[in-house]
Amino acid sequence: MAVDVERIDKHRVKLAVQIPPETVRQAEDEAYRRLVRRVNVPGFRKGKAPRKVLESFVGRGALKEEALDILVSRSYWEAVAESKLEPIAPPRIEDVAYADGEPVRFAATVEVKPEVKLGGYTGLGLTPKPVEVPESAVGTQLEHLRERKARLVPVEDPAATVAEGMVAVIDFTGTRDGAPIEGASAAGYLLDVGSGSFIPGLESGLIGMRVGETREIPVTFPADYHAVELAGNEARFTVTVQELKLKQLPALDDDLAKEAGYQTLEELRAGIENRLAEAARRDVRTDYLNRVIAKIVEGSEVDVPETLLVRRVDSMAEDLAERLERGGTGLERFLSANGKTLDDLRDDLRPRALQAVKADLVLEAVARAEGLEATEADVEAELAGLAKAYTKPIEQVRTTLAESGGLSGVRQRLTQDKVLAFLAAEGGQA
Repeated sequence: MAVDVERIDKHRVKLAVQIPPETVRQAEDEAYRRLVRRVNVPGFRKGKAPRKVLESFVGRGALKEEALDILVSRSYWEAVAESKLEPIAPPRIEDVAYADGEPVRFAATVEVKPEVKLGGYTGLGLTPKPVEVPESAVGTQLEHLRERKARLVPVEDPAATVAEGMVAVIDFTGTRDGAPIEGASAAGYLLDVGSGSFIPGLESGLIGMRVGETREIPVTFPADYHAVELAGNEARFTVTVQELKLKQLPALDDDLAKEAGYQTLEELRAGIENRLAEAARRDVRTDYLNRVIAKIVEGSEVDVPETLLVRRVDSMAEDLAERLERGGTGLERFLSANGKTLDDLRDDLRPRALQAVKADLVLEAVARAEGLEATEADVEAELAGLAKAYTKPIEQVRTTLAESGGLSGVRQRLTQDKVLAFLAAEGGQA
């Protein structure tokens, strides 16, 4: 096979492909085997008609059309690999020439990833921020643990009223403009008064209520409330206090530590500090790498094709829609509440999408420059880990990923992990 490559512009390449007659004959043989299994030829069982009989029945043109599908698809990808191109969109096939006994010729115009002119990517003079775990953060986690282990003790005093720090067992119904609010009613709801876990205004409105008392409390939903049709709007809640309880916190001692899986309070403190330190290290590394990548992008020349930019905007819009759906709000309601159209949203996402695509292209360029790529051993180790996590045979995991196209994604992610590890060690050093 012969391939000529012509660069049309910054993002498009034209491949002129010539396939030798021997390869064409092999494709025609394969085309026959495919067609004979699909076509019912009178007088023959399916799949048993001789080639000449089949050609006479369906016509020479049908066989050549089938062979051409085989030839163009395979030869195109072979030409792409031989030319070391990275297509980002389907090709436009044209100028097809297919005469009996002659080479098959066709041209494929395809949009490809842009060339990246890397600037400096090592010795950038950046340093990670220090990893800090304030003692107060450990104390906060210990208090959270005590809260989770707290016992609720009924308040016996019949004259007691709701106060901060109590747990009120309430029945409530929310209305807006006199109409019930969907999902805004409950019976026997345990509310930690003063925790700020409910809609602003309701907890403070309970203060001073007695058991058995009913009160109508006005509230205003936060402007960023997840149900956009309620965000920023006023409502009224009719609340009845059914019971009052006090939280009895456990002592901060070795017994509490044992409940949390440690032997002593000091071991518990150390365990919490280690977890917080690990989380802080991850945050520091992420912040550092983001700054390193941003500086590399700034110093590199990257001309992003519109195709890649639109694809990333689509992906970000889909991710937002999924998050809103999980939070109980659809994309349409979100857009309506913010006075935006889908086109407005896409325009808002473009700057972030542009930076994200540039970052991806720059990381790929660093990988090429440094010869960093995932090895077969890396992929096998990753598949083994996935198999263990999902308790499935490794071959089943491999097949599932291969059929869904996810295997290449695994390889790309592992390669990017190597690039990030390299930049974490070398990217910012002066």
